[in-house]
Amino acid sequence: MNSVIAFFARTLDGLAQLPGQLIIGKLPWWLIICLLILAVVSFVTHKKIAYVVRWAWAILLVMGIMSMKYPLRGEFTTFDIGQGDAALLRTPGNRVVTLIDTGGAPQFGQQQPWQQVSGQRSAGETVIVNYIHSLSIGRVDYLVLTRHDLDHIGYAKVILQKMVVKYVVVPAGMAQQTAFQQEIQPFLGRAKVVEVTAGTSLPHFPGQILHPFHSGHAENDDSIAIWSRIGGQNILTAGDLGQAGEAELVARYPDM
Repeated sequence: MNSVIAFFARTLDGLAQLPGQLIIGKLPWWLIICLLILAVVSFVTHKKIAYVVRWAWAILLVMGIMSMKYPLRGEFTTFDIGQGDAALLRTPGNRVVTLIDTGGAPQFGQQQPWQQVSGQRSAGETVIVNYIHSLSIGRVDYLVLTRHDLDHIGYAKVILQKMVVKYVVVPAGMAQQTAFQQEIQPFLGRAKVVEVTAGTSLPHFPGQILHPFHSGHAENDDSIAIWSRIGGQNILTAGDLGQAGEAELVARYPDM
């Protein structure tokens, strides 16, 4: 049985390497039940009833997929990613999809051969990518990396490899750091890197960039801070910004 399961897993992995993606998303359970019932009813011997039911099945499926691709509501979700943090911000209709940080497990020292695991999927794929795909989304408009530590950018390479990313947004000065050049640069593909400071304007970006105030080294006090409003709620994400940086935000934006 182990051999059968292993063969099945290898087959799926092989199919996943084929070019192109067809992302349908995770249909609601009630819709799946309705589709199943209609599928069974479609085998009735009465031709006219079967014809109507099959058309109803197809229309219901298309409507379900379209409702996932173009939802009426937006969403702000934080991921249980383990070490680090990651959050998804998408506007109604999935017009703009923003991923703020990716989490990542930092490695302390060089691993021994017996510690290295081959073929294991990271939480970046099993948690972040799988969830975004379940929403029928296949691209990220803005991948915001608030600073250069691995618990913020460790799984960025997975996002860049598994999804279409338009812009990678980093604090000014981060693109020159070793962590960026090793962990992000080789996987950029067609994604464009944008270094930002407070007040930087990005096309259709669903928020306001409040920090950093100047170029730095992507340390804690250089973290990107984003203020946005969604679902009637004000949301502030600020990476690893410390108390002193938060006090500066309060001083500069007293009405926030």
